[in-house]
Amino acid sequence: MDKPIRPIIYHSSTMDKDFDRIQDSLEDLIKEADANVSAVVPVVITLSNQVTEQDLNEFRLLGGQVARVYNYVTYGFAG
Repeated sequence: MDKPIRPIIYHSSTMDKDFDRIQDSLEDLIKEADANVSAVVPVVITLSNQVTEQDLNEFRLLGGQVARVYNYVTYGFAG
């Protein structure tokens, strides 16, 4: 018997008005940082599974610096 697939339910929020799953204030920071290549934008990435070395390497390849990895209350990392 196939495992049931859990639906992804996404509710509107004042934090993500365009429903792209990126907090709008972060998008604003990224737009401002685009003009300043040395700008640092702090982010927290949340995942549905444990963080893998591949996840961290992909973040680093995009120019990110991993500050902390979360494996207990949630899966994700900060950078």
